[in-house]
Amino acid sequence: MQEHTYSREYGGQTFTWSIPLLWADSEKFPIIEWEIPSSLLNEWYWSAEDTLADHALRVISADLSYPILTHKGHIIDGVHRCLKALALGHTHIPSRDFSDLPPPHLVSVSEVEGEPSAFTYGDMLALVVSILGGQVSLLEVVEV
Repeated sequence: MQEHTYSREYGGQTFTWSIPLLWADSEKFPIIEWEIPSSLLNEWYWSAEDTLADHALRVISADLSYPILTHKGHIIDGVHRCLKALALGHTHIPSRDFSDLPPPHLVSVSEVEGEPSAFTYGDMLALVVSILGGQVSLLEVVEV
């Protein structure tokens, strides 16, 4: 299994942080109620290696008692939890917010990206709401 990471691209380089190391570092920050930005629904950063059904299942089974990690309006860890919160009608979620990130754990040259995904977190939210509302079964999503 690949290590859970958070990456940002800047100036042709990819800066990558280890999520377990960020979690350890985040313990010094208080838990706040973070407003989930509506712009989240227009994004998609999940790997193409996982299926939509994998992500839908992770959203449905996400533990909302566990805070997310954020930095300057970006979700470092916790998109599945944010989508579940939105599906349940919440606008805020517990978060540990980094005012400054520590130095990245890895810096590499950015790879040439493929075509951007036509799928967004908003699409995933609609799918999860349909599953939770009984209009679609997870088995139907697995068959896609």
